[in-house]
Amino acid sequence: AAAAALGNIATPGAAAALGVAAAQAAKAAQTASAELPAILDAELRSAERSLAGGDIMSPDSTYERIWSAHRTAPWSAAALKGLVATRKAQALPLVLDALGSPDPSLRGAALSVVPLVPGGSATAAITERLASLDPQGQVGLIGALA
Repeated sequence: AAAAALGNIATPGAAAALGVAAAQAAKAAQTASAELPAILDAELRSAERSLAGGDIMSPDSTYERIWSAHRTAPWSAAALKGLVATRKAQALPLVLDALGSPDPSLRGAALSVVPLVPGGSATAAITERLASLDPQGQVGLIGALA
């Protein structure tokens, strides 16, 4: 409940408190399964609200931390989408990495953000990945690029 309230507050201080709580929950194996999802959800909600309010730096650090520490769906998908929203074309290496992931949920997250990565050079780099994907991945990427 406290995590959800902090997520709704969406201030830098609330985001910092959520980051500390997430780190503590992840370290405590017995609580990670129960508390960590609620904390991560609140962190993502806070980051989305901050981003909608025009703040880019605080949400970017939240998305980066979640992306780096929690490479499981749905956290990785939400973090990748947030990183593309905050970094734009600079998130391209993350998208390319996710497109080549053996994790289908991470590949799906990458496909969902492909249309959000701006720039012709980004599109060219993404298109170059077609040859390295399996047929199902190729179809998905063509659909994302269309």
